[in-house]
Amino acid sequence: EAQGNLGTTDEAHPGVQYLKGLGDSKYVAGPVWLLIKIIFVALVMIWIRGTLPRLRYDQLMAFGWKVLIPAALINIVATGFLILLFRS
Repeated sequence: EAQGNLGTTDEAHPGVQYLKGLGDSKYVAGPVWLLIKIIFVALVMIWIRGTLPRLRYDQLMAFGWKVLIPAALINIVATGFLILLFRS
């Protein structure tokens, strides 16, 4: 079938397909291999969180007001301009 079965456990999250791969290993069973990869990804996420500096609330708010809102407004204006320019 071209469209496949929507809603199966393989399509629950895009990362599941990556983590599920290589299930035909001679040395490790499929569910064990999946568990090893999940633990590896969790440890990498914990490592990254512990390595990067924590931002204070006021720093995040300043970043939002000074960088993200102007960038969003520029994006809106540029998108509108391009739509008007390339309208067919």
